[in-house]
Amino acid sequence: MTPAQKLKDKFRSRTLTLGTWVSLGNSSIAEVMVQAGYDWVTIDNEHSMLNPKDIQTLITTIQGAGACALVRLSENQGIEIRKIMDAGADGVICPMINNANDAKLLIDAVKYPPLGKRSYGLYRAQGYGSHPIPYFESINERSIVIALIEQIEGVRNLESILDVPGLDGVIIGPYDLSGSLGLPGQLNHPKVLAAEETVLSICKKRGISCGAHLVHPEPAIIEAKFKMGYTFFALGTDFIFISEAAKQTLEFAQKAFT
Repeated sequence: MTPAQKLKDKFRSRTLTLGTWVSLGNSSIAEVMVQAGYDWVTIDNEHSMLNPKDIQTLITTIQGAGACALVRLSENQGIEIRKIMDAGADGVICPMINNANDAKLLIDAVKYPPLGKRSYGLYRAQGYGSHPIPYFESINERSIVIALIEQIEGVRNLESILDVPGLDGVIIGPYDLSGSLGLPGQLNHPKVLAAEETVLSICKKRGISCGAHLVHPEPAIIEAKFKMGYTFFALGTDFIFISEAAKQTLEFAQKAFT
């Protein structure tokens, strides 16, 4: 069983899985993240300056180090999804899934017929043409598709979104969700928390994994979110880890010399 299939099985069974996030485009940093023990690493193509060559290099590095490589898309656009999947990504996380039509467009781009409408082609994912048929026959089953629910519209339409075959999980985008409620950045406001609880409740009822990206993954926050019912977590991101470690080391040294 491939690492991607194992990860997909964990999503399907709502088994806890831990990943992380990279935005800097440095393959050595991505490799260090995998060596730390994360199950998967998400390459951020929405809030970064990565180019397609960077993304392919990161996919190759992450997979070569033994983890699954997911890509957060910049948008729900077929041409971007097709190129990322042909570069060999194990799956995608798609922003702004607000209704069933958005979900269907996403699945159509990721999956080959009959489940979707992905165009057949040859590139890295298909072994540069050396073994296309095994890939064509297996990728629908093992590719991972996560919908980002980050607007109140998406919360209200979540039941119909989850009716679309092919989704493996959802992840809440708390900052955009708070903004869509007119409460930007107020993550603990009762209205934001109520929307979050709605998503968690529906996911539990439907038996689908629900995740959170904890940019500052403090132990108390991780524990609280797990108790709320989240089943997977993206912990930190590459530049946050570097920044916080640099600050902590400097503060320790400054105290030692005073």
